[in-house]
Amino acid sequence: MPTLDDDFNRLHLPRRDRLIQRTAWHLECLSWLALAFLLPFALLGLLKHGPLGWGESSATSGPLQLQYRRLLFDDTASPLRVRLRTDERGEAWLSLAGPLARRTLITQLNPAPALIEHRDGRLRLLYRGLPRQALQVELKVRPPGPGLTHAHVEHDGGTATLRQLVLP
Repeated sequence: MPTLDDDFNRLHLPRRDRLIQRTAWHLECLSWLALAFLLPFALLGLLKHGPLGWGESSATSGPLQLQYRRLLFDDTASPLRVRLRTDERGEAWLSLAGPLARRTLITQLNPAPALIEHRDGRLRLLYRGLPRQALQVELKVRPPGPGLTHAHVEHDGGTATLRQLVLP
């Protein structure tokens, strides 16, 4: 059982022990600062190449699904994967609206569409295939500039929303 003398000895440590405790406290503070400094970089790594880096969106009605990068830099092209289905005639119209249609540079489009048209502020792509065929379209788009990009992709009455943070 501790006595009053034990408590007194803990409060009034010899000078050497106080120096060791102070050094340990400084090391602990420095390690917390280092952790706070590294945490944003770890989060950026998770968002850029890690599991949080890819976003998915699907339409509430219609067979439309998007996969896209949530975080990217202004000078890089962003992959955008779109899954859709042709109708009974074997046609599928894919419509890009918002900043994707107005100010974005499409650097790659695979497979090539049968027809491309720009109408009513929308970029429309026509794909032909077999009736009720599932298609996967891959685009590489360069964002319009730094900031939050909010765009819509439409197909067969369904709309999927794309949200990306573009860093300078």
